[in-house]
Amino acid sequence: RVTTADQAQPILLATAGQVERLDLVMEPGGKITGNLMGEDGVIKYYEIRVYPVGEDDPWAVDFIWLEGFNLRGLPDGDYHLGAMLNTVDPLVEGVIWYPGTLDRQEAGVIEIRDASVIEGADIIIPQ
Repeated sequence: RVTTADQAQPILLATAGQVERLDLVMEPGGKITGNLMGEDGVIKYYEIRVYPVGEDDPWAVDFIWLEGFNLRGLPDGDYHLGAMLNTVDPLVEGVIWYPGTLDRQEAGVIEIRDASVIEGADIIIPQ
């Protein structure tokens, strides 16, 4: 099992048309679920993005509907969870970071280890 391309072993095919059988095991990955709520407890309709800590590109995106959000297939790592109105700019001002701050430096870190499931990662929209 490797976690990066640098750790992978190359597959060498010596002749044209050679076929090499590969047995791959795809891990399920971790999962983060929760809701986005106002201080009044009402679920709000936003886009939810999960970012590896220290990175500006999201790993996964989900949309809030009546069931909340469900981000699946996450590799082991530390993540920030951000809620924003649907927009083309991934880090616009006004992102609400888990558990309910406008400052990413104050955001809670969600840890995924060994395909863990994190439930109840609710984000509260500050008033």
